[in-house]
Amino acid sequence: MASIVDERPVVIDSFSVDGRRYRTSKPLSFAVRYDRDEGLFFLEGEYRILLWAETRELLLDVLDDELWYLWTRFAEGEPEELTEGAQRLGEELRARFKLVTDAA
Repeated sequence: MASIVDERPVVIDSFSVDGRRYRTSKPLSFAVRYDRDEGLFFLEGEYRILLWAETRELLLDVLDDELWYLWTRFAEGEPEELTEGAQRLGEELRARFKLVTDAA
């Protein structure tokens, strides 16, 4: 008997970076699928994010790490160190996500 696999989409309306929480009114949505042959969960969505992990819980951890990287590299990155496309991505992220709490 096959076990039930949770392939519900992942919807993100906020994330945290170094004690700061950012929120958006337009959530990010990611499709999730499980490949039984590979034994992996795959997640795909906005900003060309494509991730995989052995469990759904690990997949969510990897997504959290990816959002942290996107924010710190592009939204908080030094503009002179970024290409034009990377600068536009940073601008889009800053416009979409607003600081709602700061632990500092």
